[in-house]
Amino acid sequence: QEVWAKEQRKRTILRRLMTLYDQDSSGRLSRPQVEALLTDSNFGTPSGEPPNQEEVEFVMKSGDHGPEGPCLDELEHTVAQWTTYVTMRGKLDQEMKRFDISETGSLSREELRNFLTHLNDGTTVSDPEVDLVFQKADVLKNGKI
Repeated sequence: QEVWAKEQRKRTILRRLMTLYDQDSSGRLSRPQVEALLTDSNFGTPSGEPPNQEEVEFVMKSGDHGPEGPCLDELEHTVAQWTTYVTMRGKLDQEMKRFDISETGSLSREELRNFLTHLNDGTTVSDPEVDLVFQKADVLKNGKI
C-alpha cells in the first residue's frame, strides 16, 4: 500500500503541474509551456532564469513525445530528465571543460572517445562503441554532443 500511496502522490503532483502549465488545456505542454516549467524548476540558478534554447530543445527532443510536447503520462520523464540535468550541470560543465580540448563547447568523436575511456577506467573503447554513444547522445541530431 505504501508504494501505491507514493505513486498516487506523484500522479497528483504531475496532474497539478499539467494544470498549472497547460494554459491552453490541450493536454500537452507546448514549447513555451515547457520552457516556463523548466524556468520555474531551474534550481541552482537565480530565480526566474530561463534555460537556454539548446536546453529547451534537448528536453523537447529527448522525450518520448513528439514535437507537440509532453502529455500527462510523459511529464514525469520530462521533469526527471530536467531535474537530473540541473543537479548534474556543474559536474557536466567540469567534464566538458576537461575533455573539450578543441574548446568548441561540444565533444568531437575523438574527444568523446577520450571521455568514454576515462569513464572506462582507462580501457580504450572501440569505434562501434563510440559510434553508438555518439548516435544516442546526439539528441538534437546536429552532429554534436
